[in-house]
Amino acid sequence: MQIEVDPVWGVFRGAETFDSFKENFVFKFKSEGLPKDVHKRLSVIQKVLEYSYFKYDFIDIAFVQLLILLEKCTKGKYELVERLPSKKKTFHQLIEWLDEKGYFQNRDKQIVNFLREYRNEQVHDAKFQAGGLILFKMIKKVASLIEYISNSSDALGKK
Repeated sequence: MQIEVDPVWGVFRGAETFDSFKENFVFKFKSEGLPKDVHKRLSVIQKVLEYSYFKYDFIDIAFVQLLILLEKCTKGKYELVERLPSKKKTFHQLIEWLDEKGYFQNRDKQIVNFLREYRNEQVHDAKFQAGGLILFKMIKKVASLIEYISNSSDALGKK
């Protein structure tokens, strides 16, 4: 079976080969200091993004997985900082909590509503809404936020 490049990438400079695509389009996360489970999930998400070179729709799948990871990391951070269970916290409440605690830089506050809305559409709506290439910038921001949440010291001085 011959695997072919998704035709979408034919119009983008920097996506002429699989290697150039990975170099120019796929985020590189910082692995040092990340918990092993977060590192493992980010590695898988990175691979899914790499293979979007062959199937464009993988971008959306990677982004949904990234949002799930963000939710899990946020729940863990919430429990660590607040010393309260996060079981009944919604994604909306967790994102608001991150914002209140200053995890979003001023320029990143615009993504708060987008993250909630996109996640809810993907999880709850019957029809599939593709985001595609527009998500690459957001993927980098969410991956950076996950790294920051996973590596930052909380109010108790722990990681």
